[in-house]
Amino acid sequence: MAMRITDKRIKQNVYYYAVNSHPKPASPAREIYLGSAEDVVTMVEGFRNPPPPVVTDREFGPIAALLSIADRLELTRILDEIFPKRNSGPSVGTYLLVGAISRCLQPISKRATPNWYEQTILPRILGYDGHSFTSQRFWDNCHHITEDELITAQLALAKQAMDKFYLNTQNLLYDSTNYDTYLNTKTSNELAQRGHAKSKRNDLRIVGVAVLATEDGNVPLFHGIYPGNRPDS
Repeated sequence: MAMRITDKRIKQNVYYYAVNSHPKPASPAREIYLGSAEDVVTMVEGFRNPPPPVVTDREFGPIAALLSIADRLELTRILDEIFPKRNSGPSVGTYLLVGAISRCLQPISKRATPNWYEQTILPRILGYDGHSFTSQRFWDNCHHITEDELITAQLALAKQAMDKFYLNTQNLLYDSTNYDTYLNTKTSNELAQRGHAKSKRNDLRIVGVAVLATEDGNVPLFHGIYPGNRPDS
């Protein structure tokens, strides 16, 4: 159907229409309102220069690097073998992987993790949305982990790291320190105790941490936590 552009003047204003110049017999003429001259120009420019597609900004580089290391360590496989999955959704190894990546890049609370997670490439790679990593879902899956299982996992990952990255263990570095907590004095806790705080905040309860690392690259192989009132020695 051939179309032509025509104009109409309405109260000193000119408006444009597209009409069929040769309608079929017995069919009504078709008329499409185009608007003012400015409207037509905007329409044409929009057709020639369409708006760009929607671009979503996601954190990629550092996360991809950490995922590559985790993949070489077979981190989730090792953790899932030691910490069996309790229910539907991500495995315990996946929860700990996301938590470890968050701690490396942007240490945040478990409550803030879902929002951070959604701003990264992790949903596309892991196949879960941010609601799967709420604080409640994390603790529902991880509170069954025992201290013995944690030690087993730590040793298994240390061995894997030495095998995969050819770590030199001829010389090892060992040190201990402590960190402040802000637990209320009346809150019952075996680890957070008053002791010789490295921060000089003797008003706070502290937790001791000991770390064993390689001299080459300072790769941590083992760590232990102990009550803040226990001497470092």
